[in-house]
Amino acid sequence: MHSPLSTGRLTKGRILTKNEVIASMHLGHTYSTATYNYLRGSWSEGANIGTVRVGSVLYLRTDKDSTARDNLGNLLLIDELR
Repeated sequence: MHSPLSTGRLTKGRILTKNEVIASMHLGHTYSTATYNYLRGSWSEGANIGTVRVGSVLYLRTDKDSTARDNLGNLLLIDELR
């Protein structure tokens, strides 16, 4: 998780679990993806992240089509960040 500092800049990241993000969202916090533009040297806000319940399982999603899979699979693996 990063927080915005100013236009195109983000704070140093913090690792949160899926459950921590979902709990935070239930408290009113919002999340979105971000992409880095190497030519400009800055970050841009991407899609809003929400949750969708499929059966008894909550999934983090950038769309709410109720598909029972994670659509954020192209994100970096946590082990790659350590």
